[in-house]
Amino acid sequence: MLFCIYFQIPPFPVLEQPLSCFIQVLINSFKSPGAVQNYAHGLQTVCKFLNQPCPDLSQFLFAYLFKGSSRVLQHMPNRAQPLTPLILTQLFYLIDHTDSYFAAWWAALTTGFFSFARISNLLPRSHNTKHPIQHLLRSNIQVHPQCTIINFTHSKTNQNGDRVLAIPLSPISSVICPVWALNNMFSINVAPTWAPAFSFTHNNILLTLTQHSFISMLRQLLSLLNLDPAQFSGHSMRRGGATHAFDSGVPAEMIQVHGDWRSDSYLTYLHLSDIQRLQVTSLMGQNIIS
Repeated sequence: MLFCIYFQIPPFPVLEQPLSCFIQVLINSFKSPGAVQNYAHGLQTVCKFLNQPCPDLSQFLFAYLFKGSSRVLQHMPNRAQPLTPLILTQLFYLIDHTDSYFAAWWAALTTGFFSFARISNLLPRSHNTKHPIQHLLRSNIQVHPQCTIINFTHSKTNQNGDRVLAIPLSPISSVICPVWALNNMFSINVAPTWAPAFSFTHNNILLTLTQHSFISMLRQLLSLLNLDPAQFSGHSMRRGGATHAFDSGVPAEMIQVHGDWRSDSYLTYLHLSDIQRLQVTSLMGQNIIS
């Protein structure tokens, strides 16, 4: 609308020539070619709601505009660095595990790492955005003698909530054991079953660990380890857990199911070291007959 007002163009119906100019303005305004396409397709969706005609964005002109935007706006997204077992072990010794807040924070961190969970499924954005379907509740965590099961009822690939993704967590002989962390949180932070999974008490008031608070504390602690906190985010748990599973020899199909990836996109989450990548040509060389 601002584009049309500035250039004194009627916003509807959307015509081919003004739309191509609008896309060029977007290319000059954004850093990501994906954002350009999102805006253009968003306008197409608006036209459908208003029963207004809109040029076909798949036709030659627009297809080449989008292709040109990808070349002009060569964009490499910043990827969060993966957390590793070593980093987690170092973090373990930095916090007080008898503290209500840190008990919940540590349980969320280890659960996210070993379940490959998206942070949006673990924690709400704020205290006022609790969603009983999208976010974990205490009732979604089942403690059994041999394992603890995390039941995710909503995810990026399950937005309708028509299935439950049950992720079992096995106890491990390590300070970063997720089962120990969850049991520790349960013993310190008593909460009803309908409460968010990672709740804690402050001045006898039950509060919820939020994404902002979690990531802020993670970065503060990482800075104490002389690591660049800007390189890490909530996604570092998911990427770090998948990478460690791969390094540990977990079959690819099990990584895919455990992390609820529907496609091979999980492969982009794996962080391969230069030594691991060097094995490609080394193994190829072993099968060459001189």
